[in-house]
Amino acid sequence: MLQTQTCVIARCDECGHGPVDLDLPYHPGVVRHWPTEGAALAALAEQGWQVGGAGLRCPDCAAVAVCEADGHDFAEWVRCPCPGARPGHRSGPDRPCERRYRYCGRCDLAETTTTTTTTTAAAGTAVA
Repeated sequence: MLQTQTCVIARCDECGHGPVDLDLPYHPGVVRHWPTEGAALAALAEQGWQVGGAGLRCPDCAAVAVCEADGHDFAEWVRCPCPGARPGHRSGPDRPCERRYRYCGRCDLAETTTTTTTTTAAAGTAVA
């Protein structure tokens, strides 16, 4: 028998990703479906999605938007654990590593600094 059903799925207005259902035993990662828009919006809000005036944003994109509006929530600077063995981590021969790192607790933006420079990397990218 063939049957047509209508359902609602959601996609982030910024990145295009949708929420996945990790609890399905045979198909983990399948995009979630809801019977109504109201049910979808309620579930998304419960999962940390930004629902409303600015559109529909996943938790990651919502965090970036908050940081863009209000500034980052950086942790304290932490010294790099390497002994200066990584290329570019020391300012001269026989010098220890002078790099320090910090991350935004909201959007995961990473910054690294030495005694002379500061570099910013987007969330999810590696800081050398």
